[in-house]
Amino acid sequence: MNSIEQIKKTLQTFIEFQPTGFDEKGKGADFENRDWLVSSIQLNRDSGLIEKSNWLTFIDDLGALEPEGGHHWEIHRFGHWACGWFEIVILNPNSRDSRVLDQALKLESALQEYPIWSEDRLERLELESFNDWVDDMGVSEVCNKIEDDDVLSPFHNQFKDSDIIYALNECEWSYNDHHEPYVDIEENWDQIKQELLNEFEFETLSPPCNGSNQVFYFVQSFYKDIIGVDQETLSDVFIGKDLYRNSEKILENFNDLKVIISDKVWNCFKDSSGSLEAIRYNI
Repeated sequence: MNSIEQIKKTLQTFIEFQPTGFDEKGKGADFENRDWLVSSIQLNRDSGLIEKSNWLTFIDDLGALEPEGGHHWEIHRFGHWACGWFEIVILNPNSRDSRVLDQALKLESALQEYPIWSEDRLERLELESFNDWVDDMGVSEVCNKIEDDDVLSPFHNQFKDSDIIYALNECEWSYNDHHEPYVDIEENWDQIKQELLNEFEFETLSPPCNGSNQVFYFVQSFYKDIIGVDQETLSDVFIGKDLYRNSEKILENFNDLKVIISDKVWNCFKDSSGSLEAIRYNI
């Protein structure tokens, strides 16, 4: 007995079919189709993208031989208490024209060798699903992360959705239990942030060095153009008075400061290397 015949023997008749052991048998079956075979390729509300891809390929292949609802195959749809709804395909085993049944059994046999019929269709479904996730959740999750980021938060209202979408599309996908792709924002935040920072200009205000010397160099260079520090503190640092205490005071709230460079207002921040930087959204 070949594999196709073995598969055929495993399929239930419509009159015997029940989605779970808690369901009645033969729901929707009638005198005409009670002995038709129920394909193992099925779909329900909780099906993942692989199941959906296989289902659509299955329907297309059978439809290429005969439109659905003819003498050889039908789709039956039911509401269900557990999974909301489900769909099945029933196949006529008694017709003289066995092309539809033979093709259905060949496809089912192929699934035993490899769980995906059409990689191309699955890729299209994944991309559609990812774009839906970006629109429904991805952009808003990144916006929330931006508001919590010391460097990016001053510019949270200036980011365009297109900037965020581009950054998300540059990241590697993760997959949930339904094989639906998404981007883990926490794991990929450094890459997302770097992509967003490509929209900015940067200026180094002071290279990494001893904190007091670093602030002294910064104040000496931009004394008249620093916004957010009281003038007395700036003047004391400028002349080197009580330098350690005043430097700590400036560094403590450095990300809240602004500096004017070439008649443009820049935001200050201390980067991971320890240098004092200025950042400006490149409009």
